[in-house]
Amino acid sequence: MQEYVLIKMLRYAATKCPEDDFERICQKFKINGDDVTTIMSQEGKSFRDRLFKLFTIWRERQPVAPDVVQQKFIHAIDLVDLPRLVSQLRAITTYTKATRL
Repeated sequence: MQEYVLIKMLRYAATKCPEDDFERICQKFKINGDDVTTIMSQEGKSFRDRLFKLFTIWRERQPVAPDVVQQKFIHAIDLVDLPRLVSQLRAITTYTKATRL
């Protein structure tokens, strides 16, 4: 369940992140240049799909539980300085916790 919510959060963030912040996103998520070059050079994919792929690569490198990765993801988005997106992602996690009770 938590992994499913995490994937939803990654996809949501990919659709809401402005293209202008792409460089900062790569820096804060510590995505290496080779991965960025490979993903961004793929033709026929939208920016949002490429960004989701980069988020997925970041996720695969996190060897911890999905709920911990959710918090790390929100923190990294906060470091990019996207406060509205941070509040929306926090709302997703809060809603998920509330529905499990």
